[in-house]
Amino acid sequence: MKFKLNKSIFDILKNNVVDTLEYLQDLNEDNEKVTFVIKDEDVQEVQLLINDEIVLHGMDNQQKVNELGLKLYKLYDEILYQKNNQ
Repeated sequence: MKFKLNKSIFDILKNNVVDTLEYLQDLNEDNEKVTFVIKDEDVQEVQLLINDEIVLHGMDNQQKVNELGLKLYKLYDEILYQKNNQ
């Protein structure tokens, strides 16, 4: 599956969910957009890694979503949206 993210959202993936980078193929960074391919069978694994990061670092001690968590949710939602609309 091919994905296209704004550079700012991709940077969240690149800097905070490092384990996902091994699943990205045909990476092409433009000034404002980044496109890449994830094998169909690996998309769910990428989503799980993002979700793990939300649970581990995207919430404070009271299980309230923090600023990083909001950005990770935005990333997760964008991946999910594009996955469901291809």
